[in-house]
Amino acid sequence: MTDPTGSTDASPAGSSDASTGAAGGPARGFTLRRTVAAPRGDVWAAWTDPDRLGWVAGDARGVDRGLDASIDLRVGGAWRVHLTEGEGSGRQFVTGGIYRHVEPHERLDFAWGAVGGWPELDPEEGMAALDAVPQVVVTFEDAHDGAGPITVVTVTVGFADAVPGEDVERWLALGIRAGWSDTLDRLPPSAAS
Repeated sequence: MTDPTGSTDASPAGSSDASTGAAGGPARGFTLRRTVAAPRGDVWAAWTDPDRLGWVAGDARGVDRGLDASIDLRVGGAWRVHLTEGEGSGRQFVTGGIYRHVEPHERLDFAWGAVGGWPELDPEEGMAALDAVPQVVVTFEDAHDGAGPITVVTVTVGFADAVPGEDVERWLALGIRAGWSDTLDRLPPSAAS
C-alpha cells in the first residue's frame, strides 16, 4: 500500500482527510482522522468487540434491528457486520474484512471485504482476492486536551501496488472515501456505547 501524501481538505471539527498517492502521481487511496474523547482502550473496543460495532452498522442513525456482527480478532480472522446505509432506510448489506495485522490497542490492518458481502471476497481466489480489494490500516494514538484522554483514530484506505491504476480509479469513483468518512463520523464521541 502506498504511504499517505497529499493535501489536507477542510473537514468537520475533530477530523481531517488527505489523499494518498505516490509523489506527483494520482491518488491511490486516502487517509481519514477522527478524535474521540475516550481512552484508547475504549476506542479499540469499539473496533474489536462485536457487541460494540453498532456504530459501523448504522445504529447511530436510530436503526434498531438488532446487531448482526462477528469478529475473529487474529491475523487471518474475519470481521463482519450487517450495515445499513442512509438514515436507516438505505441499502443493507454485509461488509467486513480479513485481518492482516493485529497489534492490540495500536493498529489493525485488513483487506476490506466479506464473503457474500461488499466488497465481495472469493475464498477460492486465496491471497489474490485479498490483494485485489482495498487495504485498510487503522491506528490508535493517545492525545490529551486537558479535560481528559483523547484518542486519535487514523484510517488509511489504499491499494496494493499490483492493483492497476484504472481499478483504483474505479474503486475511488464508487464513493468509498465518502462512505468511510460517514462511517467514522458515527464513531461514538465517547466510545462508551
